[in-house]
Amino acid sequence: MDKRLNGASREVAARLDVAAQLSGRKLVVVGGTGFLGKVWWSFLLSRYPGVARLYLVVRPKRGQTAEERFWNEIVANDVLRPLREEHGDQFESFLREKVMPIAGDVVQPLCGLEPALRDELRGEVAAVVNAAGIVDFDPPLDEALEVNAFGVQNLVALAKDLGGVPLMHTSTCFVAGSRTGFIEERDPREHPFPRADELATVHWDPDREIAECLDVVEQARHRGNDAFRQSRFLDEAKKNLLERGEPGRGATLDAEIERVKRKFIEAQLAEMGMERAKFWGFPNTYTYTKAIGEQIVASSGLRFTIVRPAIVESTLVFPFPGWNEGINTSAPLIYILREGGLQIPGGDNFLDFIPCDMVAGGMTLSLAELLEGTAPPVYQYGSSDSNPCTMRRFFELTGLYKRRYWQRTGRGGPALGFIQAHFEGSLLDKEQFTRIGPKAIARGVKGVSETMRKAAVGPAAALLQPTAKALSGFAEQQRRVGDVLGVFVPFTAEYKYIFRCDNMRAARARLGEEDVQRINWDPEHIDWRYWFLEVHCVGLEKWVFPLLEERLKRPRRAPRRHETLPRMLDEMAERYDLGVALQRT
Repeated sequence: MDKRLNGASREVAARLDVAAQLSGRKLVVVGGTGFLGKVWWSFLLSRYPGVARLYLVVRPKRGQTAEERFWNEIVANDVLRPLREEHGDQFESFLREKVMPIAGDVVQPLCGLEPALRDELRGEVAAVVNAAGIVDFDPPLDEALEVNAFGVQNLVALAKDLGGVPLMHTSTCFVAGSRTGFIEERDPREHPFPRADELATVHWDPDREIAECLDVVEQARHRGNDAFRQSRFLDEAKKNLLERGEPGRGATLDAEIERVKRKFIEAQLAEMGMERAKFWGFPNTYTYTKAIGEQIVASSGLRFTIVRPAIVESTLVFPFPGWNEGINTSAPLIYILREGGLQIPGGDNFLDFIPCDMVAGGMTLSLAELLEGTAPPVYQYGSSDSNPCTMRRFFELTGLYKRRYWQRTGRGGPALGFIQAHFEGSLLDKEQFTRIGPKAIARGVKGVSETMRKAAVGPAAALLQPTAKALSGFAEQQRRVGDVLGVFVPFTAEYKYIFRCDNMRAARARLGEEDVQRINWDPEHIDWRYWFLEVHCVGLEKWVFPLLEERLKRPRRAPRRHETLPRMLDEMAERYDLGVALQRT
């Protein structure tokens, strides 16, 4: 017998009928409007149309109700192409029968569902599914807490309010933090933080961590309200507006003061949040708060399972090869290299990519076992334990893609095309990235700039002052490039993760041949060269790079939730001509 935690014992060889487990079931789906979420529920309805109904939580925005946003934005998305083809003229009626958009937001109590709706759903819903899969490695602590901790508390409260229904929660493999080597699918309560083998676990408590993090947030906000800082914010805002040629008064000034203040608070939150995260063994606040969220789920008393994808990237088959959306993990790295970036952190570490549709298949299988009562506490979805590929190999493939791109497009004329096609970047390990990477270049160039600026007196001023200013701009550009790339260092050049996916393989072994074909879980058969060049990069060019380029052209603005990395790219491109790193298009 396979004695799995958090579920009934079962024979390893016992057949699992996924269609039977899902047939007639009603589910509340949170996070179903994001990249992973949309792929998952459209995959579910395509492969297992016997599902009775999905109550899809949709956040109203831009003056649209949840239902209007669903039909105007989400239904128009290309991810639903297979459903349109399968149902033809009956597509809309099928969708109205199977999906009911409901207003809500994970950051609100009980995910924002109205009492009357909860009364209607109680006793009808088989499970709550959190399909959120957004990865932002560097969010401000307050935003990370809002979604990854308080949001999970709201999910748990909703599942309990609906009758104590099972909860499937999407997390990330990277809660492994500073651990290295084989990362097993262990209950998060058994190993609550990465340094649990060396630090006393008695001092770790997720509820206390949340409370103390709130104190940190309050401290940062209090510092932002100091009187002398109000004057500093006003002075900096006026200078920024003057540089941009914008009016330094009225609503424009007020908005710029608020942006400057928020930037200061974010820096405070980053410093204080990183101190806590790194002490426990997490490389950033994202993984730290995601781990807290896992433990909230595991300690909830609900029947649960936590699903941990690795790096979710372009689809292999469903809805079609190469579908991608938003600025995901690999896109900035590939784009930087394609545009002439010369230094990228990385080495022989495994970079665990997994196509989004395989994650969707894994989630479907995990949900079936959760409904059956046999799901383990954790499933990991990755490729590093069955079909590993290193960061170095992906770097080489990016170089090949870059050459093909510049030869194919002829962009910028023959001279620039020749240079871009024949000059490649360097892959730097962590020590090299620190010693000779963009930030080191920034420090050196800034020193030269300061020397020139001091020497710019008398007749030499006309020559040295413009040069000093140009060097200063280049130094700041390199610093910002270093900030962006530095976020990736733990995952591309430091920790050597091998994510075990034993529970997923055990579940797949229970399937009949028809379900095996529907679920499509076989990372061991991915041809990485083909996927990267013929699927992934093709998809990025069509779906993601235009979005990135549009954001690079956008005026600087106040940040929105989950846009830390795009915001950093915005600032880099709006202030400076990035030349070899991020050319403005």
